[in-house]
Amino acid sequence: METRLSFLYYRKRRRIQITIINLKTEYLTNPLAIDTACPRLSWQMETIAAARQIAYQIFVATSEQLLREEQADMWNSGMIVSPLSNQISYSGKCLKAIKTYYWMVKVWLSGSEKVMLSETACWTMGLLEREDWQASWITASQNRLAKEQEDKKAAAAPYLRKTFTVRKPVKDAIIFVSGLGYYELYMNGKKVGDHVLDPGVTNYEKTVLYEAYHVSEMFTSNSTTAQTHVIGLLLGRGRFSQLTKDVWRWRESPWHAEPLAIVQLHLKYADGTSQVIGSDESWKSRASPLRSDCLLTGEVYDAREEIPDLWDVNFDDSQWRQARIAREPRGRLRAQLLPPIKVMNSYLPAVITRLAVEHYVVDFGRMLTGWVALQAKGNKGTEIKLCYGEELNEYGGIHVQQADIEGGLQQDRYTLRGDGLEQWEARFSYKGFRYVEVKGYPGVVSGDSFIAKHVYTSVLHTGKFSCSNDRLNKIHQHSILSIVNNLHSIPTDTPVYEKNGWTADALLTAEAAIYNFDMAAFYTKWMRDIAESMTARGEIAPIVPTSGWGYEDTAFGWDLVKGPVPAWDAAFFEICWYCYESYADIQIIEQHFPAMKRYLLYMETHLEQGIMKKGLGDWYAPAGEECLSIGNSPEGASLVSTAYCYKMTDTFVKIATLLKREADYTYFSDLRARLAAAFHQSFYNPQLNIYETEIAAGYRQTSNILPLAFGLVQKTDKAAVLQNLIDHIQHQCNYHLDTGVIGTKFILHILSENGYHDLAYTLANQSTYPSWGYWIEQGATSHWETWEKRGRSRNHHMFGSIDDWFYKKLAGISMLEPGYRKVQIKPYLPDSLTEATATIEIPAGSLHVSWKQAEKLLSMHVHVPANIFATIYVPNQYSNTYETAAKASYMKDEDGYAVFEAAAGFYHFISMEDVNNLED
Repeated sequence: METRLSFLYYRKRRRIQITIINLKTEYLTNPLAIDTACPRLSWQMETIAAARQIAYQIFVATSEQLLREEQADMWNSGMIVSPLSNQISYSGKCLKAIKTYYWMVKVWLSGSEKVMLSETACWTMGLLEREDWQASWITASQNRLAKEQEDKKAAAAPYLRKTFTVRKPVKDAIIFVSGLGYYELYMNGKKVGDHVLDPGVTNYEKTVLYEAYHVSEMFTSNSTTAQTHVIGLLLGRGRFSQLTKDVWRWRESPWHAEPLAIVQLHLKYADGTSQVIGSDESWKSRASPLRSDCLLTGEVYDAREEIPDLWDVNFDDSQWRQARIAREPRGRLRAQLLPPIKVMNSYLPAVITRLAVEHYVVDFGRMLTGWVALQAKGNKGTEIKLCYGEELNEYGGIHVQQADIEGGLQQDRYTLRGDGLEQWEARFSYKGFRYVEVKGYPGVVSGDSFIAKHVYTSVLHTGKFSCSNDRLNKIHQHSILSIVNNLHSIPTDTPVYEKNGWTADALLTAEAAIYNFDMAAFYTKWMRDIAESMTARGEIAPIVPTSGWGYEDTAFGWDLVKGPVPAWDAAFFEICWYCYESYADIQIIEQHFPAMKRYLLYMETHLEQGIMKKGLGDWYAPAGEECLSIGNSPEGASLVSTAYCYKMTDTFVKIATLLKREADYTYFSDLRARLAAAFHQSFYNPQLNIYETEIAAGYRQTSNILPLAFGLVQKTDKAAVLQNLIDHIQHQCNYHLDTGVIGTKFILHILSENGYHDLAYTLANQSTYPSWGYWIEQGATSHWETWEKRGRSRNHHMFGSIDDWFYKKLAGISMLEPGYRKVQIKPYLPDSLTEATATIEIPAGSLHVSWKQAEKLLSMHVHVPANIFATIYVPNQYSNTYETAAKASYMKDEDGYAVFEAAAGFYHFISMEDVNNLED
């Protein structure tokens, strides 16, 4: 039926309210240590009206007073005619180390003489060169017990301590610190900051991260009498100096050394003078009660060895040993420009089960990463043992299956000092767990005896999705939980067994992560990690960072991942591209362009007549409910690897086009064409109209999904290839998927994009094996490593790629231009779904879509933030489409949608069969 349009436009006369908000520098709010020469600035406009920025002017000054007077002594950009409000590079005078700069922005609006001025924001420059560090790396003189020195299996964590005197009022104080592997920093007995597991993990041969803190409140600003202060550190091992043996050989990493630290305190006095206090051999050291710590195995703490008043300024440390100057790490000291790891939530137990005397299992009801804080009261010398796990064994205790690590996994031991109620929690190891098995607990466990601390990188949660289907809502929540449970300065594969940065795991859920969280700074750091993992000839490590495990020239490691692993290595290309598209971050692709090119040239040398036979394939495809997937799917890896060689090359060609690298565009366009031809010739069976490998494995869904997803199917063959996929899903798999992690990423999108929305929804909504709903039926609270119950990890995120389908297809949000400067809203409405709503944060602000359908009536709401243009597709299966609240421009009807164009504003669309039932 022809669509009839009736615009019911209303808006009360009211004053347009516009506010400039969220001023950020290098993706961060008022950061303390920026070591970028020309930091990038961004802002947003919050408005209820269809306002649009037509020009801006940035002011940067050395004081807030100058800024208020619009005396920008560092940079006055002048009026720049541009709608851009993101990724604006500073272009003023040279910035100096340890200097704070204040900035604001003025914005001109379209169709108005109104000019808006923002509030003030600031950033502080860090230590820009090694010469800016007036401090030395130091380490404990002796921090091992004699027996521990012999077996090298454990060593007490060292304390470092420094007292100093201040003799005049302090106006400002900032402290810079790095401690490897991890550190806790104290001043005058108080922990500085709320970070944990600092600094972030890196390849310490290339990069070492430091953090900065304002500590002015530690000093009495108006005191003229001499005051003594103390700086303290406790150092953990982390990946830097792990002693436990494991298959990834972290103990043999090239940087391996005893824990060490560098500290530099800058004091600015009220009289205009300054002082620097840095770490050197005048600091003192001794062993702590933390007798051992390991990121994988856990911690051993003996409270009997605690030192009263340790950080008190009057504490007598004369018996402590003198610290010694350590060999400096090779890696460059860089500011930690990503959100820190923090304790993000705390949870009380859901169920406590007593198994025997002093033997309990505590169930927190959800899958978490972090640790528990325990409270206990008992006799001196009593040892409490905590064992963390994701599932229980047949006896009710923790079930753990691993052969990769020497010794126990995820176990803490605490020895009581015996003087009343004691509290303790781990510091330098996090665990993946739902359950904690407790042995040796004195007395009766109560509800507050154990509190779970949920710990992960504090990325801002910016996306929301919900719908009328409770199963899909649970899948969404499990996706979110699985992603954050594997964010610990790198994206990990499992918080229990490895904690390694497997590249494919991160790639598969990168789009879902970006929809749900502000990932810009996190991925900026990890893309540098990947680039720093690259060898001189171009090989990328399959886990990043790596001790050396996974390289062709490394004697140890797994042969399957030595050399190119295209479906894993593609994380470097695709996540950089996602950052460009999602955040309009052209710098990230400019920065890594040379490394990408080096990789492709390396990859090319491993092709055999255009086919890549190395690498891993469709990992953990279903093997049968009572069996267990065994990694690579039966068709082998060559098709998946070659498809991803094509995908990376295609992405690189797009980047070369964007950066106007003509010679590279020409060369790699030719390589792309050769890869496509070889792929089709080698894998396409024209008699059966399917793609298959040389290994007889029957029809494989992923082998046909990837050619469709990457555009490798010839136009004349597409309909037949697609139909065979549909037939296999419906008739051979009884409306189930049969894909591992690679195929699962694309299957729902391929179905939706080719008109099979209902089939995609059916797969997403399945509750029997293999499906996300099957996990839920088995009691899952997060995603698993395999479709089968017998899989190892119950806290994996790689199958969470379904979540971007919720946003892209059910809510219908997709970008038309980088940075979402233009967006498309085109939701798919399954008959059995009555409503869905989604909000995402884009560089310009919050983009919102929601819809409800019932009784031949559709109501759809859209909020488009300032500076954005949207093409909105309103399903008009109910015949008539109306638009209310704010005026959008009707364009056309297309494939069952009424299509509108809209600038910033709030929009309400109604589609219904009976016009007379519509009320104003």
